[in-house]
Amino acid sequence: MTDFVFSEYVRAIKAVWKGKPKSDPHIITVLYSVISQTMELDGKGDYYIECSKSRASEIMNRHANPHEEIRRYSQEPLVRQEIVPFFEREIISELFPTKIQELRAVIADMIANSDIFPERKQALHALSSNGTLAQFLSEAYIEVLQRNNVEEPETAGKAAESESIRFPRLESVQPPDTPSADEHRYIDALMDAYGEDEGVEGFTVESLATHGKHKKHYDRMRQDYYAAESVNRGMRDAFAEWEDDEFRVFEEEIYEGVVDTYEDDYHNGMARLREVLKQASQVSVQRSWLSRDTDWIGAAQKKGVCHFLVNDGRLEGWVDKDE
Repeated sequence: MTDFVFSEYVRAIKAVWKGKPKSDPHIITVLYSVISQTMELDGKGDYYIECSKSRASEIMNRHANPHEEIRRYSQEPLVRQEIVPFFEREIISELFPTKIQELRAVIADMIANSDIFPERKQALHALSSNGTLAQFLSEAYIEVLQRNNVEEPETAGKAAESESIRFPRLESVQPPDTPSADEHRYIDALMDAYGEDEGVEGFTVESLATHGKHKKHYDRMRQDYYAAESVNRGMRDAFAEWEDDEFRVFEEEIYEGVVDTYEDDYHNGMARLREVLKQASQVSVQRSWLSRDTDWIGAAQKKGVCHFLVNDGRLEGWVDKDE
């Protein structure tokens, strides 16, 4: 029986791709692109997030999950709005017409034999029977991104069970519609950077309504902030007996990893912000047990800590106001 995981979804798509056989990295990058382009998720250089050969090999051998930011942004309303037309344009048009029903049946069978919640399974089954192929494949894609693609050793047994009890799954905290009082300082720093970038004095959150590019960026920054806040709250709630504040250890490691990048010279605040966040996502966090004993720490949480550092005044905003 084939598991309903990302690697098997990719294999099913690849098997019915017409023309010259495409590589795993190509198929994965195409699937990533609806999310990376819609949410403007940058990869290396000036390109959107792509999948390298080595990473594709890890994914297809079930040693790794899809890119973390692709998974995290997959359920954004803007992605949901764009994903069906994208599948019609970029995926369905590239498949053998004679094999489309075969693909539908293969994906539907994976879902039927999976451990998805019954209500969700029923909704996907209804789409496989009554929806368009683009609707079904896109919804199955969003679902499969949330599932663990890494194959766990069968020997994990009770040890894995006890670890899952000791270190529960992190509950994600979503940004409220209206920013909290704790957010004002880092949001003010973002507004300064956006205003400098646009040549607009007094740029505010209300100004975002006419600056779509910065609105998308602002929304991502708040998501990152709350990804870090989720860790902060999760640590306090689940491990109240610990005397040391492990979140502060995590925060200190990020600060040490980005401060030199922050102090470099840049042509404007947006350039500084982007480079610092890029550096933060690459910082190796080793001193805190949060990174060793939980799966709570990823790129989003590391970038979110940078906004905590702005709130604390350790990073004094993004715009160099002394110039």
